[in-house]
Amino acid sequence: MKKRKDHNLPQVGDLVACCDGDLGLVLNLEYGDDSELLIRVMWKSGDQFLDPWSSRDFIDGTGMFSIASEVDSLRTVPTIIA
Repeated sequence: MKKRKDHNLPQVGDLVACCDGDLGLVLNLEYGDDSELLIRVMWKSGDQFLDPWSSRDFIDGTGMFSIASEVDSLRTVPTIIA
């Protein structure tokens, strides 16, 4: 079985949480000019945004995004991360 290399980085199909309580689906991964990982997410509202995965919360400085559920690339079955 193929295993995910890094559980701290999202993959297409993962469900991500934003620090504001919103949830979204990762649609695409890109790398910016400075080799920073960018994620395109469709949020519950239907809006799509492209943001750096390393974005920080404006209030407390913690990571803005986290992986709420991973998709197994072989079976496309979500795995809930506790």
